[in-house]
Amino acid sequence: MDWAVIAIVLVVAFVVNIPLGKWRSYQKKRSIKWFLGIHLSTPLVIPLRILLGAPLTLIPFIIIAAIAGQMVGARLPLTYPFLSRAK
Repeated sequence: MDWAVIAIVLVVAFVVNIPLGKWRSYQKKRSIKWFLGIHLSTPLVIPLRILLGAPLTLIPFIIIAAIAGQMVGARLPLTYPFLSRAK
């Protein structure tokens, strides 16, 4: 397996989840928007993995990269004036 393919899939999973994690952090926990913030990257990352021919054994690492992106995004100090923190 080509290391470049693995790196591309993992980096995309991480980077796509950064803004989603930031957006999710402003949503009420366990609401539909919160759930979407977690899962919206799936329709992009999984077809990318299949298209590039990355193995199934990469899936746990994709999940870890996505969780890391969510965590980084949620902790970014950026503020969006159109978002308000859910209580």
